[in-house]
Amino acid sequence: MNTLLWSVKNVKLNKKDADDMISWLQTTLQSAGQNDKFIINSHIYAGEYNSPADDMSDGGKPQTFFEKNYTTLFRDLMITHKNKILLVQGAHTHFGDVRSEWGTPTGMWDAGDANYALLSTPAISPVFGNNPGFTTFDYVDGKISNVEYTFLDLN
Repeated sequence: MNTLLWSVKNVKLNKKDADDMISWLQTTLQSAGQNDKFIINSHIYAGEYNSPADDMSDGGKPQTFFEKNYTTLFRDLMITHKNKILLVQGAHTHFGDVRSEWGTPTGMWDAGDANYALLSTPAISPVFGNNPGFTTFDYVDGKISNVEYTFLDLN
């Protein structure tokens, strides 16, 4: 998915393309059979992040990666079709991470059952001081297993 279209940093937002993509995802998930399974792969993933300590311009509040309406639409699709979604994968932060979207109004930091799992894969680029890396997993018989992060030592 070209989730750059939904990014809060996309100053040249092409609303038609962004709306078309969320509509395509909705149609694809709705028309799929109950036994069909999906891995949603994107660069920027839905969810929240905390601003860097050196940038307190927003008061240090959690921010979303997507524009608010696309965050809500995407979350609603993942919840509605959670039995069809095996994994949501992204890489925007450059760090390997496992996240969950929680079913509460404030987002991913509250207790409760997770709506969906998110695998953030590390970046090959060490631009943020991270060791380059990548993620692999197996998909067999409708299930994901053997998720592995591999990192390269720069020293």
